[in-house]
Amino acid sequence: MPTTLRGGDDFDTSPSLRSRVKVRGAQGFGSTNTCVRRWSTLDYWEGTDISQTDSASLGASFTINTDGIYAISYSDNFNAVGTLVITNTNNNLNTTASVLDVLVMQTTGGANLAGACNWIGYVPAGTVIRARTYAPVGGNGTLTASEHFSIVRVS
Repeated sequence: MPTTLRGGDDFDTSPSLRSRVKVRGAQGFGSTNTCVRRWSTLDYWEGTDISQTDSASLGASFTINTDGIYAISYSDNFNAVGTLVITNTNNNLNTTASVLDVLVMQTTGGANLAGACNWIGYVPAGTVIRARTYAPVGGNGTLTASEHFSIVRVS
């Protein structure tokens, strides 16, 4: 039986589909992993299929604990033109992202303009998902309502 969330979205609460994480409010980037986004607010974290961690030096990471199909969404803006990227298990976290690690990317149209990207697909257990920039970029933009990242296990 679906549960209605804020904003009218429905979320299936059957046992196999309960895992989801949503964060918002960009809080800069990691000090070591300078391309990895950090977040100020955890809106929800349900289920055990996804683990979320945030580190001042490493940025935010989301580890997939259960094989499955996941829907991932990332929206952001920067104080300069930038490219938002959703990556899986990336080793280039303070420089240009490896194309082998990029699930999807979207470039903003300019400084303080929002960009968004979404991806749905199979993710094996042990994969680390991150919201990041393609290459080092300026800090937070002015459109704070557009900054969010979410992962939902859909099957």
